[in-house]
Amino acid sequence: MADSPPLLSDGRKSWEKVIVLDYRTAQKEDGTEYTTPTILTLDREAAEHYVDWWNTFVDKNNKITNDSQVKSREMKFTTNVARLALIIQVARYACGESHLQYIDARSIDAAIRLNDYFEDSLSRVQTSLDADDSQLMPAKKETFFSMLPDAFNTGFAIGLMPELKVCKRTIQNWLKEFIVEGKLYSPKQSEYEKVKPTEPRTTTEEVSDTNESQKECQEIAHLHTSERCSEHSDTPAATETESKD
Repeated sequence: MADSPPLLSDGRKSWEKVIVLDYRTAQKEDGTEYTTPTILTLDREAAEHYVDWWNTFVDKNNKITNDSQVKSREMKFTTNVARLALIIQVARYACGESHLQYIDARSIDAAIRLNDYFEDSLSRVQTSLDADDSQLMPAKKETFFSMLPDAFNTGFAIGLMPELKVCKRTIQNWLKEFIVEGKLYSPKQSEYEKVKPTEPRTTTEEVSDTNESQKECQEIAHLHTSERCSEHSDTPAATETESKD
């Protein structure tokens, strides 16, 4: 069998160096052996870089008064960066650039930059998707409202996500917007009801009301005319009686 090219051979050696890491072995009371993984901690400089980086997010989130505006994704950054730093440290060890005694500042800094790269990529993708959907979202919102029954709960509304091809947050935002617009109201948490619009008066009803008003005006006018006629008819009769006397 021909030898592997130098580059491929070096890569295989580095990979084997990773997968055959030196695990500590211990023995149970029944004589069976088990392995315990080696735990790498941060050295002093790496820990300082890690804490300073995370405090920037803490300071930013502490300035937010509305909890709904806090990005839950950012709460996972601490775990994600720590895991990335461990992977980078092991990769550097496999390439002969470092060791496995602890995670150093170089690995932490690289993990932070990689996390920032992922966030920037996510922002670009979201911006692109928002631009594509900017003309479709209003129509989807109206379709969503038409699909809602007169009374429903949040679970039913979220269940429409696959059909509308939107995310859970979009559904929740639409429900809030419908309440502000007066299309929905929430009698209690997670339950909603459609607000029934006031029924417009029909033309027949409006004509009927107009006719009734005209009839009432005519009756009042007739009464006033009758009273005036009665007053005028009584005056000559009284004068005639006086002349006979």
